[in-house]
Amino acid sequence: MSIITRYVLAETLKVLAVATLVMIFVMLVVGLGREVWEHSLPLGCLFWLIPYLLPDALRVALPVAVLLAAVYTFSRLSGFNELLAVKAAGVSPLPLLAPVLALAFLLSLFTVWMNDLAAGWGRQGMQQVIIRAAEEVVYSALRRRQRFEHPRVLIEVRQVNGRQLLEPTLVIYGSRPNSVLTITGQEAELMANPHMGTLKLRLRNGTVDAGGQWRIAFPDVYEREIRLSDKMGELWGKSPSSLSLRQIPEVETHCLREIRQHQATPTHTAVVPLPAGALAAPAEEPSAHERLQNLYDYLHRLRTEPYRRWAAGFSCLAFTLVGSAMAMRLRQAEILTAFFLCFAPILVAYYPLLAWTVDAAKHGAIPPWGVWLGNFLLLLWGGALLWYELEH
Repeated sequence: MSIITRYVLAETLKVLAVATLVMIFVMLVVGLGREVWEHSLPLGCLFWLIPYLLPDALRVALPVAVLLAAVYTFSRLSGFNELLAVKAAGVSPLPLLAPVLALAFLLSLFTVWMNDLAAGWGRQGMQQVIIRAAEEVVYSALRRRQRFEHPRVLIEVRQVNGRQLLEPTLVIYGSRPNSVLTITGQEAELMANPHMGTLKLRLRNGTVDAGGQWRIAFPDVYEREIRLSDKMGELWGKSPSSLSLRQIPEVETHCLREIRQHQATPTHTAVVPLPAGALAAPAEEPSAHERLQNLYDYLHRLRTEPYRRWAAGFSCLAFTLVGSAMAMRLRQAEILTAFFLCFAPILVAYYPLLAWTVDAAKHGAIPPWGVWLGNFLLLLWGGALLWYELEH
């Protein structure tokens, strides 16, 4: 490796390291603030959330950080006429770009891994931390105002004595309108199950009322689990964005089996279990055609997810090619100007195009590989700029 090549790679790595650390810090602050706001988490839980938020922060930070590093390095080379000196010596700029593109390729693979790690391990770990903290969050809310509200449940008590809830009322909301289960008791106790994503409420001496349809009394102990998140131990039914890449083929096979079984039923009266991540439960029982359509929608989402993660990861390579070529083309040392001229089209065109292609692929309007369209256009843009620079 020549001296100038080592110099270019060293300059790129220095800026990349600083930019990545700054962006990770910003992303962690935003992510932790969002979790505290949405789940009312105690500050003591924030430390345990950081490892699970880190992959998500890295997958967002790396493409922008490597773009900034490439623009910085080649803007300096062009602005201070170092690139011109290399050309005057009869050396093509391509060998200077090769190690930076190789670095971007490796970072792309790493970003794909971070995408996968954030989807599976990261989300599941965050859910466990939140559920583990939910017990204390509920007790804290009940001690302060004798009331705790959640989209799926409402808990009211007269008083909290240690771990005992005196005269509790538990209201569980179903997926359909007017589907409400009301449970009252003399006393109760809460226990969290982080691995299953549930809170267990153990009540004594009370009644269960199903919206006036039926009512029973229990003189002894009655236990009720309150689900606060997706099922931890089951793959089928999870949102595709919560599955790792190695889990998606298994769920896809299960989905195809469900579709074939549904199609093989002559009367189409069989009830097919719909995945929770496919579509929210409607107010009325869906027809056979709607159940089948929901399964196809879920299948499209499953098939799109791997392409989305690979395309998002390899944005590192596309950004680097565009940033390097644009910086050489501009021939100025003003780094912020060069970075803005590169990032503005990416922000205005690439990310909306990626979002549109992902949405269209999830609905089956385009093939799953269509999510690579934005990357392909960036590579064409960067390739055209680089060709012009090499020819002139």
